[in-house]
Amino acid sequence: MRFCSLAICLALLAATASCRSTGGEEGLETGPNSPTFKRKLAQAETGDAEAEYAIGKYYSAGRNGEPDRVEAVKWYRKAAEQNHTKAQVALGALYLHGRGTSMDLPGAIQMFERAASQGNIDAQAFLVGLACFQVPFVTNQYANPVELLRGYAAKGSPVAQGWLGGIYHEGRGVPQDDAQAVQWFRGAAKQGNVSAAAFLGNVYLTGEGVKKNYTKAVRWSRRAAKAGEPVAERTLGHCYQEGKGVHRDPVEAVKWFRNAAEQGDGDALVSLGLAYRDGLGAGRDLVLAYQWMDRAAVLGNPKAISGREDLLRMMTANQLTQAGVAPRRYLTKFDRKIVDAHDQRYMMSCIPSSVEMVLKLLGRVPASYYEQQDAWKNKADGSFHEFDGKTIEGVTFYQKFTQAHGDQFPLAELFKAIDLELGAGRYVIVGLPFGDDTHDWVIYDEDAKGEFLAVSKGGQWTMENNHVWKTITDMKGTDIGVYKLKP
Repeated sequence: MRFCSLAICLALLAATASCRSTGGEEGLETGPNSPTFKRKLAQAETGDAEAEYAIGKYYSAGRNGEPDRVEAVKWYRKAAEQNHTKAQVALGALYLHGRGTSMDLPGAIQMFERAASQGNIDAQAFLVGLACFQVPFVTNQYANPVELLRGYAAKGSPVAQGWLGGIYHEGRGVPQDDAQAVQWFRGAAKQGNVSAAAFLGNVYLTGEGVKKNYTKAVRWSRRAAKAGEPVAERTLGHCYQEGKGVHRDPVEAVKWFRNAAEQGDGDALVSLGLAYRDGLGAGRDLVLAYQWMDRAAVLGNPKAISGREDLLRMMTANQLTQAGVAPRRYLTKFDRKIVDAHDQRYMMSCIPSSVEMVLKLLGRVPASYYEQQDAWKNKADGSFHEFDGKTIEGVTFYQKFTQAHGDQFPLAELFKAIDLELGAGRYVIVGLPFGDDTHDWVIYDEDAKGEFLAVSKGGQWTMENNHVWKTITDMKGTDIGVYKLKP
């Protein structure tokens, strides 16, 4: 299955400057009880930036255990604050991917820009690669980004090589060419870029751009899976499930599916749900099958949506209760394809972009409609108030809850209003924190536990937020955009 643009982008964003070697200083890989690790940790605790970076790298790579990216972020941040460029790049990549911390696109770009200004080639490659994928804040800043990446790749940057692989795979500014994509990914993977290795493992399993080779699929995937790459973990799971390149082992397959699923990989969530449904590598458990499938369904995975419906017909009333199944809105007009096809065209146009997304989801305008963003462009002082009372294609928008944030904000009334809108089958536009600024999202549903589910765009990049209720609670209030329809 061809990766979508989002999957390619996210996979590439996981690469860091540390990918030139898969471990830290020699001896750190022996574990936290080794003399070398203890010595390096002691140096880090005194504020030594190089030691802080090495400890962050150790935790990010998951030496002798699972990666601990929360610890990695902590140590990378300490080194980055001292202008350690490799730490800045590594921290930026974790911010972009939302690993060990919340996703923070502006914060990531800030880290890359700081490192790039000091001549770090991987940071420069990250910024140019993001521009190729039309990510806000860097789009249109480079006249010929593909050629810039070629130059960085020729100088040995595995980040640039990884981006070139993604660009050829997607046909971004170049003719789509899977064979070229594989060539660039292989160059990056040989330098230790685990995201590129994960991609290679997947294509050797599926045969995209290369002849199928299950032995190589396992070898490349295992290398990346050890570093916690979900694409590689999922691919390895399929190899064990189907006995391709390894002896068939459904139990081992479930282990790898679970590792990837716990990082939110949609296809792995589905595979794990099916394993529990069929009792393949795990005891048959329809409750767990539903819960894993449900997590993928709220991400818009079509296999999960249909699989969840099948499970509902198989489960008893008691099992449905155990699974936490509650009446769901199932907004049938929500179509992930519409969201993925929509773009945020300008750096500051998230407000009109969210309005256009709602109009498209309602079927009021075609996919090519961008009139609101084109009229708005990079307006830095705009707010949703400019759409308050405005009617577009029979849809009249209204702004609500404009009170100051704080302990006096009527959160209960706000949540009730969102519930009422969703219950009536309508979407809700909401402003949420994004770096040091605010970004508009579209709430389309809520899960069985009452958490609101939202989507937004960053250029062509589809973003998901499945904890909107908590986010609003933490920020002590926000405004929302609602609407009424005319026939």
